[in-house]
Amino acid sequence: MSSPDTTTTGGTPATRPDGRPWALADLDGRVRDVLPGTDGPRLVVFVERDCPTSRGALAALAGGPAGRTTVVSQGRPQAALDLVRRCGAGALGVLVEPEPHPVSAAFDVRTVPTFVLVDAAGAELARLDGWDRAEVGDLLARAGGELMADGGLPGVKPGCQSRSTLDAPTQDQLAGDDVALGDGGDDDGIDEMWARGWHDGLPVVPPTRERVDAMLDGRDGDEVLGEVGPVMGELTLERLAVCAVLAGCEPAYLPVVRAAAEAILDDGFALHGMQNTTHFASPAVIVSGPYAAAIGMNGGSNVLGPGNRANQTIGRAVRLVMSLTGGGTPGGLDQSALGGPHKIGLCFPEREDASPWEPLRVTLGFDADATTVSVVGVESPMGVSDHYSSDAEGVAATLAAAMGNAWAPTWYPVGTHTPLVVCPEHARTFAEAGWSKADLRRSIFERCRRTAGDLRAAGTGELTPFAVHAETDDTEIPKFLSEDEIVIVVAGGDAGRFSAVLPPWVGFGLGSTMITREVHP
Repeated sequence: MSSPDTTTTGGTPATRPDGRPWALADLDGRVRDVLPGTDGPRLVVFVERDCPTSRGALAALAGGPAGRTTVVSQGRPQAALDLVRRCGAGALGVLVEPEPHPVSAAFDVRTVPTFVLVDAAGAELARLDGWDRAEVGDLLARAGGELMADGGLPGVKPGCQSRSTLDAPTQDQLAGDDVALGDGGDDDGIDEMWARGWHDGLPVVPPTRERVDAMLDGRDGDEVLGEVGPVMGELTLERLAVCAVLAGCEPAYLPVVRAAAEAILDDGFALHGMQNTTHFASPAVIVSGPYAAAIGMNGGSNVLGPGNRANQTIGRAVRLVMSLTGGGTPGGLDQSALGGPHKIGLCFPEREDASPWEPLRVTLGFDADATTVSVVGVESPMGVSDHYSSDAEGVAATLAAAMGNAWAPTWYPVGTHTPLVVCPEHARTFAEAGWSKADLRRSIFERCRRTAGDLRAAGTGELTPFAVHAETDDTEIPKFLSEDEIVIVVAGGDAGRFSAVLPPWVGFGLGSTMITREVHP
C-alpha cells in the first residue's frame, strides 16, 4: 500500500507514441478520448474495483459536481460495471481499461486511486496517490468541480497497488476475476477455468452461480472479510465461496475455510510477506475440535497426505484465496525458490481419540467444546522416525534433535511457532511414562540448544546475531525463545512410530506467527 503523496510534475503524455490521443471504451462500448479538448484543467482519476480506497474515492466524486473529470477503471468491463454500481457513479462516464493497462502505464500510475490534474494541452500539473480529502477537493476545484462527499473514507487513506505495475502473468490471472460466474454447460467449463487462470495447476470445479449460492447457503456474499496482499484484493464472502467451489469443497466446509481465511488476514500472520518470499512458506491449517469430525476430516492414517476430501480441499481453498485474490501466483508475485507440495494446501485435524493430552484449542485458551483453526507458515513436513527408543526420554531426545534442524541446523533461535505432529505410538510412550504435553514441550525446549562456539564452528554464515555476538563460545543459545513456540498436536495412524516437524517461516518480524480463529458453523 502507498501513502498519499501530492507532487507537481509536467511530463504526462497527452497522446500515444503514434501521436493519436489516448482513448478507451465507456460502459456502453463507445470509444472516448481520455483527454478530450477542454478550456481548462482536467482531472484524470485511476481506480480499480477491488481497492477499497478506490471505491470510496469514486463514491465521493459521485456525490457532487465532477467538473472536467475522467475516471479510468482498471480491469475488464464487468469490473468497471460492478464498481460503478457499488459507488452510484453512473453519471461520471467511467472508461474501461483492460490489461495490460497502457494508459495507466503511460501516466506512470503506481497506486490506485491516483488523481492526475492536466492542463488543456495534456501537460501534468499535479498528482495525488491515494486519498487525501483536502488535496482531492483542491484538485477537483481546479478542474471546475466540487467535493461534496467523503465516500466513507477518513481524511487520509493509502491506496492499493496499481494493476499496471504487475507482471503480465499476474495481470492475466487477475483479469479472470472480472468475468461473471459461469452457468455450467456440456463440458462444465473446466477448460475455461484453466484459460482464465482460476486454478492452482490442477483442474478445478467451475464456480457456477448455483454452486456458489449453495456454498453460501443463505449467507451475505457481499460481506467483506478483508484485503488480501500483496495486491490488496478485497475478499468478500462470495469470493471466498468461489474459491471453496473451485477447490472442490462441500458447503459444510465453508465455516472452516472462513476461519482460516480470517486467520491469514491477521497482521501477525504477515501474508503480504509470505506471498512474495523466496522461502518455502505456506499456511498449514490445523483444525481442533468436534466440527472437524462432523465434516469428515481425517486425523488418522495419511493425515498429512492425500485421500480425504475435507482435508485436501480446505487447504486448497485457502491457497486459491492467496493466489486469485491476493496475486500470489507462482512465477508471478510468488517467487519461492523451490516451493513444495504443501503449497497446494496443507490442512489436517487433531486426532483427539488417540491423544493423552488436552487438545490444541484448550492449550490456547479456548473452550473444550469449541472448534478452532490455527494457521502457521511452514515448509513441507519433515518426518521423524524413532522405532527403537524404549522410553519417553529417548523419544523426546529424537524429537528435539529434529526440531533443532527447523529452518536451518545452525539458526538458533528460530523465533516463531513450530508445530510438532506426534504420532499415536509416540504419544502412548509419553502417556505410559506419565508425561504431560507441558512435560514434552519443556524437555524439547531444554534439549534444543547449542553453544555459540558449536554453531560458529559449523562453518556457515547461516547464524543469528545470538550466535554471532555471543559473549563466549560457551554461551548456550536455545532453538526456541519460549516453550510456547513448540506447538504439539497428536495425529496420524495407529501403527508406525513416525512423527513430523513442520519447519516454520522464521520469526523475529521476518516471518509469521501462529494465528488462531474460532469456527462458527
